[in-house]
Amino acid sequence: MNYKLKKSIIISPHEEGGIILDTDTGMYHEINITAVKILKHIENGRGFDFILNKLIEEYEVDKKKAETSIQDFTKNLIKNGFIEEV
Repeated sequence: MNYKLKKSIIISPHEEGGIILDTDTGMYHEINITAVKILKHIENGRGFDFILNKLIEEYEVDKKKAETSIQDFTKNLIKNGFIEEV
C-alpha cells in the first residue's frame, strides 16, 4: 500500500510535532512527532511496509498495534484530503 501527498500540502515540523497544511483549502492539523515522521516517509515515496517497520524498530511497539495506528492515521488523512492512496 502506497500513499502520496497532495501537491498543495506543506508539512511544517517543530520541536513537539508539526502542522500539516493544505494551501488550497487552508485546512490544517496539528500533528505529533510520529505523525511528522510518517508524513515525511510518505513524502519520500515510502510505502506502508517500510513505514511500519521503521516505527516498530524506532519505538519497539507491537506490530499489530503499529499497523492499526498507521492505518487509522492514513485513513484520517485520506478522509481530510491530505494524502491519497496510489
